[in-house]
Amino acid sequence: MAADADAGSLIGSSACGAARLPVDAHERIRVRARPTAEKRRKEVARQARKLQKAERRGQRRVERENRTTADDGTDPTIAHIVPGPQPREDEES
Repeated sequence: MAADADAGSLIGSSACGAARLPVDAHERIRVRARPTAEKRRKEVARQARKLQKAERRGQRRVERENRTTADDGTDPTIAHIVPGPQPREDEES
């Protein structure tokens, strides 16, 4: 009669007992369906980030093309920098 009590806590039985899983195992299998929805959300978020990055790259490309340069080819943002040793700040020029 102990086998009858054992059979109540198992789902699916076969002659060899291979398909006999505890009830807890079936509940865990059912919970596994949730990651597909989570995986889809992650995929959508990843695609959104990819689009944002592509837009930022396009904006930088346009800014780079529209950036003005001096006639001699130097960048105006660094044109005032003098190479070499710099005078000390406490020395008077």
